[in-house]
Amino acid sequence: MAGPTVAWEHESAKKTRVAIQVAGYDPALIVRVSAYLKDELRTFKDITLVDDEPGVYLRIMAIENKNRMETSGYTLSVLASSTIEPAYLRSSVPDEARRAFLLGLYRAAEKLSDQWIVSTPPSGLEDACRKIVATFYWGAYQQAVNPRTTVGQAVFADRN
Repeated sequence: MAGPTVAWEHESAKKTRVAIQVAGYDPALIVRVSAYLKDELRTFKDITLVDDEPGVYLRIMAIENKNRMETSGYTLSVLASSTIEPAYLRSSVPDEARRAFLLGLYRAAEKLSDQWIVSTPPSGLEDACRKIVATFYWGAYQQAVNPRTTVGQAVFADRN
């Protein structure tokens, strides 16, 4: 009985905490986009969706494009960022006084990983969210998990 518990705890230790934040002027659109993104991100075993203390953020600004008569589609502005780890600063700044200053300054700072814009027709919102998650996961997320990897290396890495 103790074996599976230990394996599960070890497995959960590998998960990266990801926060999704969707903004816009239409509350119904925010709820739809949030639901699509969360459903898609839950399919990845190395991600835990959280509201506080994430290691990686996925932020979306969702806008419905309308003319007077109907919706002509959606525009989604995407920003992916990761928090700056104190261990990174400790290893990067050998001077103790500067390191103490930077640790205080960057305690809650983020590093921009990627940004892009997606446009979709009215019927393509769910598909656009799937593409956003795929782009995020195989690019910015992989780079955030392994900072020595560039987004390009993460995207084009051999995934046997």
